[in-house]
Amino acid sequence: MSANAFVPRTYPLVRIPTSVPFTYRDGATTLQLIECIRYNLDGLQSDFNTLVEQVNQSIADDDAAIRQLADNLVSQMAILREELVRLIEQSQSTGLAWSPVYGRQDALQAVLDGMYDNARDHALFWSDYDDMGLKASEYDALGLSAREYDVRATDVDNCVPGDFPGRSRFPYGRGVSEGRTGPA
Repeated sequence: MSANAFVPRTYPLVRIPTSVPFTYRDGATTLQLIECIRYNLDGLQSDFNTLVEQVNQSIADDDAAIRQLADNLVSQMAILREELVRLIEQSQSTGLAWSPVYGRQDALQAVLDGMYDNARDHALFWSDYDDMGLKASEYDALGLSAREYDVRATDVDNCVPGDFPGRSRFPYGRGVSEGRTGPA
């Protein structure tokens, strides 16, 4: 016979209290068994609450990590978009080429500038020009083009500021003496 929860139960006329210390074979009373079950249910509830807290913390940590990944992705995409727009604008005016100097695709003018910059191993710094004390008319009298000033200003290789010996090594292997304004 099955019990239906919707039909009220009929209780016996004589009520039997549930707190009668009935003793089982193992020596435990009903009250002790109820207390044991209550203790175990309290432990189960505590463990369940700890699990819920851990799961909620994991969800919060995962949400924060996903939010950070999304923010990083958005910023990287913005950088890539800016670079793409820059390359498109440059390609419309000059064209694109692969740079053997920097190892990337860039505007043709930037590629040529990079190659030109790396060919200037005989160039001088502005401080070296200042230290020679030549006037503009003396530079003009040498008859050098602007490219020769950059590419063949001295025979000193990879000159760094302060290494240039002066007028005796300018321009490339020749020399400009004090007070002289023509090629040597």
